[in-house]
Amino acid sequence: MGEIGKFIEECIRKNPESFIEEYKGDKYSYKEFIEEIDSYINKIDINTYRRRKCLVVCRHNIEELKALIFSWKMDMIAVPMSIHYGIEQCKRSIEAVSPDLILTDDPEIQLDVKAPIYFLNTMPNKCKCEGVDEDLAGIELMMCTSGTTGMPKASMFEGEAIRSNCIAISEYFPITSDDTVLVARPLYHCAVIVGEVLTALYNGCNILFYSDTYNPIVLSRILCSNYITVMCGTPTIFKGISEALTFQKKQTQLKVIALSGEYLLPERAKSISRAFNAMIFNVYGLTEAGPRVSYLPADKFDTIPSSVGIPLKNVEISIVSEQEPFNVMANKEIGRIWIKTPYLMKGYYKNELKTKERKYGDWFDTGDVGYIDNEYLYVVGRSDDMIIKGGLNIYPRDIENCILGIDDVKEVLVYGVIIDNVEQICADVILSDRDNQDILALRKKIANKVEGYMMPHIVNIVEDFKRNASGKIVRPKKIYRV
Repeated sequence: MGEIGKFIEECIRKNPESFIEEYKGDKYSYKEFIEEIDSYINKIDINTYRRRKCLVVCRHNIEELKALIFSWKMDMIAVPMSIHYGIEQCKRSIEAVSPDLILTDDPEIQLDVKAPIYFLNTMPNKCKCEGVDEDLAGIELMMCTSGTTGMPKASMFEGEAIRSNCIAISEYFPITSDDTVLVARPLYHCAVIVGEVLTALYNGCNILFYSDTYNPIVLSRILCSNYITVMCGTPTIFKGISEALTFQKKQTQLKVIALSGEYLLPERAKSISRAFNAMIFNVYGLTEAGPRVSYLPADKFDTIPSSVGIPLKNVEISIVSEQEPFNVMANKEIGRIWIKTPYLMKGYYKNELKTKERKYGDWFDTGDVGYIDNEYLYVVGRSDDMIIKGGLNIYPRDIENCILGIDDVKEVLVYGVIIDNVEQICADVILSDRDNQDILALRKKIANKVEGYMMPHIVNIVEDFKRNASGKIVRPKKIYRV
């Protein structure tokens, strides 16, 4: 058994009576949960499964966790995946990692793959797969990333890196065995499996899984009807829940909230703060960092909510220039965010070129752009989201922040469009009043809010944006038009 399996067993022993539950589904104590997993393991020749790549793709989070823990206790390399992101993405992840076997809870899943597909109760006594990948020595977890826009990259992690990041998160995140955590996003995300589930297990929290697609009305009802004290999610998720709570004229019993996965606009931070009487942490991380990099202490949330705070223990952050020789930028100067941490992945599986593109000695280029104001980190966007117009670097979120200050603007998404080989700014806007479709009036309001060089060339009024399964907006890649 590897480090993650041992870590989970330690957590179970410390708090055997805490529970793990699926919303409108099964409920187990920690002790019962691990005993069921062990009942499957006891029927199997473990030695024949060791070091095999096990892709886990389940419809229900509680079954996903069960299969992941099973994999780790069997000394396999676990690869979480989510059906909620679509079968095609699952197939792309399968192509990227070439799993030896697949575990699921869905009898109707159609993946069209060579790897055998099993349920936990149908695992054969001996593994029928051939060969062990020696490149994965010491690896216990692979997390796929960037699968919504192209071929996923699989980040490889040693167990100690995951365990250490979980413990570091627990040093600032004030949760205990008295808390119940609502997990409402797929375990496919490193922020969820490590930052929520493993951290909750480490602290002995009760866990309630919600496995359906994002629905703020349902989530608000769960928060009001169950004694949920902790929840993590994107600002988009909490914005939707806060609007549902306002409509229902209800309040939750949440005590601790963590926001991650999206840039937090000041207006959105204010609305979330008003809706929830809780400690709110704005945090930053990425899959490759296993995942957490920094956090904003809750007592700073109302004053500098756009900041993602200070580094975790054993994390160093540096802001460097976009081009070689990668000079360190001064305070408040914008540059690429580089990190150095023992929590970092070992590399991308079977993709040494992409690994070398991001790693510079002990440092890792996150691909994000930001700055440090005194000790606090601010993220302004992804480097590939940047718009270059007239030789100026323009960050979409700066424009979005201005447009959101217009009274009848509900949401906005800004991105670059290449027209006749010239990059222009496009803004898609969702209005609060869906009957108001006056583009000219909206353009005038935007012009009064933004600097001239930031004025969008194209403004669209739209019904909604493309979103992933957790409700997070999928930002478009650069669009070329003639």
